[in-house]
Amino acid sequence: MQDFLELFYLAYKKLSADNIQLFLLVLKIFVCALGGLIITISHSFFSYKWLRNSFNLYVGISLPIIGLVITTVIGTNIALSIGMLGALSIVRFRTPIRTPYELVHYFSLLTLGISAKVDINISILLIILLSTIPFLIEKFLKIKQKNDTSSKQILMNFNATLNDDEIKSISSDMVV
Repeated sequence: MQDFLELFYLAYKKLSADNIQLFLLVLKIFVCALGGLIITISHSFFSYKWLRNSFNLYVGISLPIIGLVITTVIGTNIALSIGMLGALSIVRFRTPIRTPYELVHYFSLLTLGISAKVDINISILLIILLSTIPFLIEKFLKIKQKNDTSSKQILMNFNATLNDDEIKSISSDMVV
């Protein structure tokens, strides 16, 4: 472990000022991604098993990264922060969102566009990270969920146009 820290310190000393900023950004992104993953998985073990699917793992990893990039890009620019708030509000409140995954996807695309205007290096890094996260989740973090065979489906017949035999045949065809 000490050799790793020594190597880490030597690499840090040889970087220029611009490279140090980029190095620290990559380190912060790694910490955000790992933290989001740990939080999502730890919550999934305490009666929130629905967090273990790949969509929610993607959201848990990507959203902290997107938040970091947004705040890094905005910095102290008040006009950009107000514009970003307005743009994110429009996406959130004016777009019919079906899943949290879809919302994070929209936010990541918007963040990519805004960060490309401010700093192209950050946007390239964001593209690489957010493109590889789904592959990494499918490859390494796929958590198998037990199929719950005791779950029941409810078929509602509001029009009362189906008789009992038709309801039984429809319900037996349904996949649990």
